Amino acid sequence: MKIKIFLVISILFIGIFACAKELTEQKIQTNTEKQSMNFIIAGKKYKAKINDNKTSQDIIKNLPLSLKYVRYAEHEYYAELPFKPVFDKERTSHILAGHIYYWDGWNAFVINYKECDISPYKVVHIGEIEDKSIIKYLETAEKNISVEVKK
Repeated sequence: MKIKIFLVISILFIGIFACAKELTEQKIQTNTEKQSMNFIIAGKKYKAKINDNKTSQDIIKNLPLSLKYVRYAEHEYYAELPFKPVFDKERTSHILAGHIYYWDGWNAFVINYKECDISPYKVVHIGEIEDKSIIKYLETAEKNISVEVKK
């Protein structure tokens, strides 16, 4: 009798564990799908895939934003955020064109249009703009541009 009870409890435990694991995996997939931002620049919407880190999550919580971006160092546009997001531990000095970064030194939300190394500075990689036509646009855009950032 004790063996039968043990087997029943074991089977129930395995079933519950399997269901919990499946629900967790579905939740992770759902959360990943929701991680995006839209940058509206000169009337065009550019969708960005967003990385799952503390800085990105903090920025997403504060959307929508209306920002004034300024060209800097012939490789990026940056805007100062109206709040100070959490600065994630994982950082990089290698910057990719069409990607979005955050630098805490100027509280800067950055869109890069040229690949470069910014050592000794390190930034948090926020994500990547899917439509690479943004690179060409930013290479020739005015020094100051207005950008709406939305979910």
